[in-house]
Amino acid sequence: MPVSTLQPGVLGALEDDDKDDDAEDGKDNGDGGDDGAGSGRGDDSGDSGENDASDDNEKKKYRLRFVLKDDEQKSYSQTDYIAFLPEGKQLSGKTDEYGYTEIFCLDKPDGIYIDILLDNNQWEIR
Repeated sequence: MPVSTLQPGVLGALEDDDKDDDAEDGKDNGDGGDDGAGSGRGDDSGDSGENDASDDNEKKKYRLRFVLKDDEQKSYSQTDYIAFLPEGKQLSGKTDEYGYTEIFCLDKPDGIYIDILLDNNQWEIR
């Protein structure tokens, strides 16, 4: 459930409410005044967000990144690679100093393959 927050202007209006309640007695009589301060609940559009259809239709995204290492567990630092994504897209990149690829945002956590480029040869990483 969303939690609303009060902006500084709304907080100032609520603070001055006891002076502007039209009672002219310097006390807050509980009617909230008529200076447009609102209810103090944030968005008064009436939408509670509980039946928000966009939440149901929104796909989950997986954020994946890989560390590329050789057979001796040494990281492939600053090494060019090609990532083959499930939808057929190919992305090229270079690993960082620790051998990590960039972060890939995917609908499914599987189906990505990575080849590295060493000495003008392409090698599949398994």
